[in-house]
Amino acid sequence: MAQALQRHTAQVPLSYAQQQMWALYELDRQSPAYSSPTVEWLEGMLDTELMLEAIRWLGCAQHSLRTRYGYDGVTGEPAQWAVSVESLDLAMQLYDVDCLGDAQLLLGEELSTPHELEHGALRVLLATVQGPVYLLVLNTHHIATDGVSHGVTAAQL
Repeated sequence: MAQALQRHTAQVPLSYAQQQMWALYELDRQSPAYSSPTVEWLEGMLDTELMLEAIRWLGCAQHSLRTRYGYDGVTGEPAQWAVSVESLDLAMQLYDVDCLGDAQLLLGEELSTPHELEHGALRVLLATVQGPVYLLVLNTHHIATDGVSHGVTAAQL
């Protein structure tokens, strides 16, 4: 297993489709245009720690969710590399808010925030609203996902 993890942490060139996404990202790093969010409003009792553990599991299971993007230090070309499972640190934001309006403001802010692909293509927001109602956002940059992948991620979660 250690050899497989080591092999996956090496820098590799971007695919042709990823090169296109990278070029668009480089043209306007402040644009959230290529975010591909999954937004879920959940009602009922939720074990937030268990939900966060499930999301961490997704990051470990899906190579693309722990991949970082940048420039190869030798060739200067765009490249990607997956961080090892042991060093995975997903960008997760947790909030407690008083009303649905506050959760909607958080959602708007998340969806308008550009990705920093050097830190990963996935951001997670989990807000607890009185009720109990929860807002869960898995916001993935399109460089790491497509419509089929979204369905797989949702099914696994």
